Amino acid sequence: SRRCEWTSGQDFYAPTMHIAWLSSTRSLSAKNDAKGRILSMGIELEEKIHRRALECAYIRAKSGDDKLRDPMSDAMFADGSELISAELRAELEQRAAEPNIAALVQARTKAIDDILNAWLTETITAGADRDFRTYSQIVLLGCGLDMRHYRLLGEKDKNVVVFEVDHPAVLDARLDGLILRGCAPPCIVEPVGCDLGKQGDLIDALLWRGFRIDLPTIFIAESVLCYLPTAHLDVLFSSLARLAADSSKLVADVVDLSAARNSEPLAQSSFDNIVASMNSEALVWHQIESKPLEGVETGSVFTAEFRYSSIDVSEASADTE
Repeated sequence: SRRCEWTSGQDFYAPTMHIAWLSSTRSLSAKNDAKGRILSMGIELEEKIHRRALECAYIRAKSGDDKLRDPMSDAMFADGSELISAELRAELEQRAAEPNIAALVQARTKAIDDILNAWLTETITAGADRDFRTYSQIVLLGCGLDMRHYRLLGEKDKNVVVFEVDHPAVLDARLDGLILRGCAPPCIVEPVGCDLGKQGDLIDALLWRGFRIDLPTIFIAESVLCYLPTAHLDVLFSSLARLAADSSKLVADVVDLSAARNSEPLAQSSFDNIVASMNSEALVWHQIESKPLEGVETGSVFTAEFRYSSIDVSEASADTE
């Protein structure tokens, strides 16, 4: 980050992504380099988690619903786009045509969008009387190609900081795609490269990027938690317990492992496993509520509120039932 002057005369730290976008959009060679890295992402990254991110982005782009479209999907999957190979496009088309897959992705996206919209409305209203400019923080855990802040923040207050957490190669590809598309960030956006399953990695990376532990934060884990083994879940929730301020919120989705065995073969953690990891160290996540996705048999979205205060054990049990 670089030290800059705010228009009011107050200091702030301009995020790296803004600086990179402003400089790279002026360079044709940078755009050519970006195109090459996007192609590499589509062809060379064979890990399933990256393919799954491509699948979800493809489904959103081809959904026909403008509320689900985003600049990354438009750039990568438009008819005639050279950013992905013909082989990969055919593979994504086949995956999107599988029963329930497109319905699951679309229903999950809309459900989480609705929760985030409600959160932003609440925190922006509450922050209007505060004496600082950052009213809320959004952390996208394992963000993949999730661009919901580009879809949702267009007409809202810009005093939001979004932390995009994923593997550094994925974050590079995200930025490259946006450079090619010519899309400026809708707010302050900080890319955070780290390993969610490595102890201390998420904490160090977020704090280095300017994450504030005194601000209520919404943590979004779309298509992430149910694919993590128990050991990685324990590490992740241990990190979140050290980062979250009171009234922070977690939003995540889960799949029914018995029903999704064919469509999501990598899913390995059930809702019960996830809840057990959430409060394995301390009883800090409360009001855990799970709601089935509309029109989908295999998925649900759950929310939880972070409250770092001692409570009666019976209350904690009631929260997780």
